[in-house]
Amino acid sequence: MNMKRFIWPAGVTALSALTLVMGIYSFVPSVKLVGRPFPGFFLYPNHFISISFRPGWEYVNPEIRPLQKVVRINGEPPYVVKPNHLKGVKTITVLSEEGQKEICVTQIPFSSSDFVMIFLLPFILGLIFLVTGTTLALLKPRDRPVQLFYFVTLVVAVFYFASMDANLTHRFFRVWLTFPFFATFSYLLFMKFPGHHTPKFFRVAAYPIVITAVLLFLAAQVFLYHSKGFPNILKGYTIYMGMVFIADIALLATKWVKSHDPLVKKKARVMIFTVLLASLIPGIWSFTFPFGIPFINLDRVMILSIAFPAITVYAILKVNVFEMDRMIQKGFGYLVLSTIVVALYLFMVFLGTLLSQGFLGLQFTPAGTIISTLLIALIFHPLRVQI
Repeated sequence: MNMKRFIWPAGVTALSALTLVMGIYSFVPSVKLVGRPFPGFFLYPNHFISISFRPGWEYVNPEIRPLQKVVRINGEPPYVVKPNHLKGVKTITVLSEEGQKEICVTQIPFSSSDFVMIFLLPFILGLIFLVTGTTLALLKPRDRPVQLFYFVTLVVAVFYFASMDANLTHRFFRVWLTFPFFATFSYLLFMKFPGHHTPKFFRVAAYPIVITAVLLFLAAQVFLYHSKGFPNILKGYTIYMGMVFIADIALLATKWVKSHDPLVKKKARVMIFTVLLASLIPGIWSFTFPFGIPFINLDRVMILSIAFPAITVYAILKVNVFEMDRMIQKGFGYLVLSTIVVALYLFMVFLGTLLSQGFLGLQFTPAGTIISTLLIALIFHPLRVQI
């Protein structure tokens, strides 16, 4: 019995620690990119143009589009030129409907705003999700909904961390392809929470939802380098996640309408609001983007994604959807809010340093970094005291 109690906390700690190491490993090299020549796109290790494509980059190289297959870089096969060292790229050859097409590449500086949107913000969001899920999983280790919630937050954190790696270090690209399981675990979570009674139709639907996620992931591994197969599988990913998103709302709405327990109704209503507000816009973007349908750009999606952890933490702390006792709730709130303050602090330090170099022309020096860090620490002191 004691061994069973030890397995879950040990497993959670190990998984979270490995995920954090992956995030740090993926993030640190990105700091060196700021100000360096950049071709206006990133390249996945399977030689497809990354979907991390900011508005404005298409005006620099208008013929380059996300998910184009690159077959040559500067006239050489793409594996000859390391994809994370694209500053020397002058031409690329991509596959198109007419055949192979050579494109001249214009280099631009990788700006501080590029760094914030492509690397810093995903790192902060992944960190908040990881700490939120890990803290709750360790505080309530026997609660099944909490266990499922941990896997939801873990997959989201892995997605954010591995998305940075997919653009740069290329160590965890196959791990990044696990992101549809976010939808899978969210559906399994809502089957168990709020309330334990789930109508038979939704219980049966869980089987194809799980099986489809596994098959899509395996297909992505098999067709990783296929010029047509890989983009089509990513489209399948987005369709799958959109359909599960609809199933989540339908399941929660059914529990809200049919349950006779006022507490279950309240929790279902809160979760519907949380899912809609936090996931609707990013969900629509992920569904429309691979099909080339203009809806909302990547910058706005990333900014709106901040609402997801904020609303989730609010639901846990203020509404107490997981029914934590007062001491556990206070401990959870302290750890998560402390993480948010540290994340904001790091964000301000990085952003202040980058903006001072970009707009004021100041050079990076240890003394300057120490001074800016102390100033930001002084500004954040009242918030730290409140927590």
